[in-house]
Amino acid sequence: MRTLIIEGKHPLHGDVTIQGAKNAAQKILPATVVFPGDYLLKNVPRIQDAGALITILSFLGADIEFLDEHTMRVNTEHVVTKEIPPEVTALSTGTFLFAGALLGRCGEVKIWHPGGDRIGKRPVTWHLAAFQKLGATVIEKEAYYEVRAPRLRGNCTISFAKPTANGTVNAVIASARAHGEVLIENVAPEPEIRNFLEFMQTIGADVEWVGAHQIRVKGVEQGLGSGEIEIIPDRNDAATFIIAAALGHGPVTLSPLQTEHLLPLLEALKSCGVEFEERSQGRNQSLTVRCDELRASGLHIISRPYPGFNTDWGPMTQALLTQVPGISIFHETIFSQRFAQIEEFKRMGATIQPIDLPGKEDLYNFDPLAGTFHAVQIQGPSVLHGTAVHANDVRAGAALVLASLVAEGETEITGLEQIERGYEAFVERLNRLGASIRDVQDS
Repeated sequence: MRTLIIEGKHPLHGDVTIQGAKNAAQKILPATVVFPGDYLLKNVPRIQDAGALITILSFLGADIEFLDEHTMRVNTEHVVTKEIPPEVTALSTGTFLFAGALLGRCGEVKIWHPGGDRIGKRPVTWHLAAFQKLGATVIEKEAYYEVRAPRLRGNCTISFAKPTANGTVNAVIASARAHGEVLIENVAPEPEIRNFLEFMQTIGADVEWVGAHQIRVKGVEQGLGSGEIEIIPDRNDAATFIIAAALGHGPVTLSPLQTEHLLPLLEALKSCGVEFEERSQGRNQSLTVRCDELRASGLHIISRPYPGFNTDWGPMTQALLTQVPGISIFHETIFSQRFAQIEEFKRMGATIQPIDLPGKEDLYNFDPLAGTFHAVQIQGPSVLHGTAVHANDVRAGAALVLASLVAEGETEITGLEQIERGYEAFVERLNRLGASIRDVQDS
């Protein structure tokens, strides 16, 4: 078993490179299957989540070649539909996006329920309903689905009950080859969705935004046979290192990133005394972060779909709030089980307690029988102490690392494989900034 051993209280300063977006790669990699062709993907993050999708592409018959560390060529001319092994689909939520791609291209797919973080239910009912709207037959088993349609048909409207990122992607890629026009409503307008749609356009799909939350797709028989895309910088990776820089005082300069994707976080941190200096880098930016002292702000943060405060930033922000003077509140409205890190923070000495707030009905997947809470009150600053903790999911793991950076003594973190699902060279990048982290293999 691998364990991270982190010695706290080391200041951070220097430069850090932000990786390509995990959640954009997760959508673009399955999209290469829609039309047979040869595609060039740039700024691909070398993380376990992307690795699971690349494994599936190879399994389906795609030819994969890395031209350099982050640039890959994907040839999908010989892809065929096959049952993807459940142990692979369990590695990422993005694996279910092969359902729409293979259905549209091959007319049938058998796929197991997707995996990913244990942060609450991720129902695929909206995905399946979209396929049915396009004329597909869905046979639902206990843990897998068989979906068939000799030819998908459009001339319909797919309207989601609430904005959904991967549901939108599956609807788009299934519609790309459908006969007729499809209007997709209540789309999640996230940067990663826009990056994915840009790729779809470059490979020959007839798809466009027709409103802030609407996409029109007109099915085509075949694509262009080629195309390329540069995956945008990862806003969650950037958020993690921004918070690390604030806790470690800085200055730390992050690049490349797109600050417009981070505005709710930057505004919240400014109110706590964190300072930012932005410079342009073409379509991207660099951002220098420094914080001499965190100050009381009485923050009440509510996670919301884009362009609101991203749910993925929650665990790392909560680590920061343990050091902010006064009482802060974090209200999670997207996932019903996104507080696995709270008990671990408390083991380290943080003063945090669940509170009951109105808004359970706003939760996407709230289960009243689960007994979970959806808001916490955090009293800071807390003196954190190193102890043994465990990473339950990718963002909870990153948050525990950040808390360990300001803890007294040494913290031992297990569950490193969860962190590596979403972060490339996480330990190495933090150590280059001045952190003291060892990755120890227990024989």
